[in-house]
Amino acid sequence: MRKKSGISIVTEIDADIENIRNQHNEGVMGVLAMRDNIPFPGVVTPVVVGRKMSLSVVQKAEKNGELIAAFMQVKASTEEPQEDDLYDVGMVCRVIHIMQLPDSTYTVLLQALNRVKLTHLENGPDGLVGHVTDYPQERFSDDEEEFHVLLEVIKDKITDLATMSDQFPTEMLGMIRKMRLNPIYVNFICTSYPFNAEDKIDMLCKNNDEERATLLLKAIKFELKLCIMRKGIEERTQADINQQQKDYFINQQIRNLQEELSDKSESMSKQDDITELKEKGKTKLWNKAVAETFEKEVAKLARINVQSPDYNIQLTYLQTMLQLPWESYTPDNLDLKRAQRYLDEDHYGMEKVKER
Repeated sequence: MRKKSGISIVTEIDADIENIRNQHNEGVMGVLAMRDNIPFPGVVTPVVVGRKMSLSVVQKAEKNGELIAAFMQVKASTEEPQEDDLYDVGMVCRVIHIMQLPDSTYTVLLQALNRVKLTHLENGPDGLVGHVTDYPQERFSDDEEEFHVLLEVIKDKITDLATMSDQFPTEMLGMIRKMRLNPIYVNFICTSYPFNAEDKIDMLCKNNDEERATLLLKAIKFELKLCIMRKGIEERTQADINQQQKDYFINQQIRNLQEELSDKSESMSKQDDITELKEKGKTKLWNKAVAETFEKEVAKLARINVQSPDYNIQLTYLQTMLQLPWESYTPDNLDLKRAQRYLDEDHYGMEKVKER
């Protein structure tokens, strides 16, 4: 069973409170395992049924006019829940209507009657079958002034939550504005708003209307606090994003200027290198073939980007060419005694090498 995206509705203009309180249904009945929601007393809610065992339970109940017991799963992801996979507190419900959807699932309209406890669960031929006992709550008069003030506070807070939360069902706000402030009002909000499973079960287990309303108000305040925190985080994140974008554009402009200046500097540096190489080349006494080779290599250097590793390799090669003694000779000194004197001064021993 999956919860429908719509909201719960209240039957008979939420006026039949005493009749709901006087429901004490129990015994053996089909069980509907609900993934993430549970209807509260007096509320009619649509649910989407997709599992075959769940569909069998509701179809049999509608056909025979039987009641079913709805229990929420401890983990919504469980596909074939057994007794340990369900919370032991649930609701006896009447199946009002079943409608097939285009995706082959079914919408089932349930009316929640009275609270029950699950004492035993087994697999039957038409799905899950449970033994349930009535779990009545204490009576609490909705005429109490303090209770009415509590409901007024809940109405104000849930209205605030509706304006801040993106999880708030849009149709729900109009409903809660029109409803009378009584226990059904509390049950309607408990059913309709997507509180977490633990909070819903805690609310359902409360023994009177005042305790449930107090816990509901606490849960609403917690949701409001989360919304305020989310909004603050989103605002700070947006401010950080805006600052990051601003910094990015400024840094990009600086980088572009630096690259432009660098390109100019590098171009000037390359031109200086080429000019210096050519000037030195003119002083060399090399032959025509070497001069042509030198000019060719200089032209090659001019085509290489300064940032490329090949630029320094080519520059070093040309500088080496210039350092070589092209057609430049020094007079030879063939005095062996002078050579021996230098060898003795600079190299100790090595007699055999010196003799050679």
